[in-house]
Amino acid sequence: MILGLPSTYSEFVSKLNGPFLHSNEHWTPQHLFCEDVDEVHYDFIAKAEQRDVWFQPLVDFLGLHEFTDSGWEGQDGSFEGASDAMGSETHHAESVKMLQRYYDADLFRMVACIYKRDIQKFDYTYEVDAMAQELGIGFRMSHC
Repeated sequence: MILGLPSTYSEFVSKLNGPFLHSNEHWTPQHLFCEDVDEVHYDFIAKAEQRDVWFQPLVDFLGLHEFTDSGWEGQDGSFEGASDAMGSETHHAESVKMLQRYYDADLFRMVACIYKRDIQKFDYTYEVDAMAQELGIGFRMSHC
């Protein structure tokens, strides 16, 4: 166990079914950090995987050019380009091959159900269902 974390991903996920879930903001359900989207109107929810689409319009709207024009973006204007320029490694965590390395059907179901409210509140149900189908797992978010 390194830094008090389980040694395998499946052990880590198993611990999420208890108080460990709320022990660190990195794996605490993210909807707990926001006002309830059913009660509060949000003009915009920025999804990290879509930042190349929303980042520049947000910078323009908020007038943040003096802070961002110093090189946050790569030469092609994308975050991925910036990551490449900084030597950051892309892991392609969404690829089927990578997912199959860490998830079996039971573990996938467990993670999806633990984070069900996040998946629903932030509109990822379609993506999770599609991912399960791509992995050959007979699962839909409605099963949680």
